[in-house]
Amino acid sequence: MSNKIIKQQLKILNGEELRVNKRFQKLKSPLNKVIENKVDQDEVLKENLKLLQKKKVIKTESKAAQKKRDIINSNIEKENSKIQEKIRMNKRLQKQKKEKRRAQEMFSVQMH
Repeated sequence: MSNKIIKQQLKILNGEELRVNKRFQKLKSPLNKVIENKVDQDEVLKENLKLLQKKKVIKTESKAAQKKRDIINSNIEKENSKIQEKIRMNKRLQKQKKEKRRAQEMFSVQMH
């Protein structure tokens, strides 16, 4: 497990991070459940994983997260279009340079 997940689970066990969202405000600390009911540690870890999954679902479904994703996607599209436009411009410039060279070569050949 990564350190981030371990830290999140420790916060949950200590009851520091009880509020996930307004919908889940009245969650009890899993550590309190262990003390009250003498539950196995494996069950507590399973509950923690469920809680973290709920948090992840809420984050992915929230409007703010969706707005952020939309902004990021639009910025990526703008950057891609700028890159494509630069490529097109470079190709046009190369064609123009080639045409000028050919015209100069043809003119110089005619002069000799």
